[in-house]
Amino acid sequence: MNPMMFQKMPHYIQREMEAISEKIRPLMKKSSLYTSIAFPMIIVSIINIFVLLFTNGLSNGLSISLIIFALMAAVGMALSKESKFLRKEIQKQSNQHILKRIEQSEVVPESTKNKFIQMVKQQPVLGFHTFVTFLEEEEKER
Repeated sequence: MNPMMFQKMPHYIQREMEAISEKIRPLMKKSSLYTSIAFPMIIVSIINIFVLLFTNGLSNGLSISLIIFALMAAVGMALSKESKFLRKEIQKQSNQHILKRIEQSEVVPESTKNKFIQMVKQQPVLGFHTFVTFLEEEEKER
């Protein structure tokens, strides 16, 4: 998460988003690194495989090159898959932090906390939006 995204938000929301960001930063770095390596590897490999196949056909000298490019594409696809897994893990850890923070709130009534917990569990993709709404509700209660 980019801290610049949160600069226009109130201080209490910025603080919570920074806490989540600190928790998931290592996974985000790894995921973005894998993605930035995987995409070019896949594209370059596939283009070279097609160029080699259509310009020269299957000759003995090209089979080693084809195998190398195929392995390169496979590694790129594996890195892409790992990046996707890491993005899911980032979402999971973020939602765990959000749920824990909602449960720890002493200001908001239990019924409201349970409502927000259910919303995060039912729609984990919208967890940040729900969390911001919860933080605004919590600030009103104070």
